[in-house]
Amino acid sequence: MNQSSTSIASSLTPVASSYAVPALGLVRVAGRDAVKVLSGLCTAKLTEMPVGAATEAFFTDDRGRILVHGIVALDTDGAWIVGQIAAPAALAMHIDRFIFREDAVPRDVTGQWSGRLVDGSQACSRLAAAAGLESTAVSEVAFGRLRMGELDVWVMQLPITGPEARLCLVPTEQQAALDQALAAAGFDARADAAEFESLRIANFWPLAGPEISQRTLPQELDRDAHAFSFT
Repeated sequence: MNQSSTSIASSLTPVASSYAVPALGLVRVAGRDAVKVLSGLCTAKLTEMPVGAATEAFFTDDRGRILVHGIVALDTDGAWIVGQIAAPAALAMHIDRFIFREDAVPRDVTGQWSGRLVDGSQACSRLAAAAGLESTAVSEVAFGRLRMGELDVWVMQLPITGPEARLCLVPTEQQAALDQALAAAGFDARADAAEFESLRIANFWPLAGPEISQRTLPQELDRDAHAFSFT
């Protein structure tokens, strides 16, 4: 890339934008054995991850075909599975089939939470500033909670539009307050679905339908470096 094209690319990179995520789905798996159960059902090795870590992963059926692609984030009482999940209730039921005596309870909590995906060269620093923290407080954390004014906001890596994108989550009834807090922090609310889809494609983030069918294997999507453990 020459200097001119580099300048053009930089000028097109949003400084700090927020997006609604189409088909955002959330499954919560609570219990002391939640991480062990999920680690046996996805392509990532979760059992060696600390609390506050997050990783990309595929959940597959018994033939190794993709059921769901998204992010798994760990907290003190289990894990969250978050992404563009068309049928989160079906994923929760799939996980429940493999729970016998383990202490793990999967639930579709999509309706209980709302979120905005933030991205851009200043996204993490502006989130940190809004919470009164150092500029690296968000960029160095994969999954954690921020206090933005009167809001407790869960923030996690969700690299749909780019590697530094973060999802801000609040209870559904606080969605308007989150939008106001992000606007006050200098985020430009983007409502163009086509723009979001273009960013997703440019970032090679696979989606059920366009890239993932009922017969797609995880190895076909070239996400080995991000979503696979070979140990």
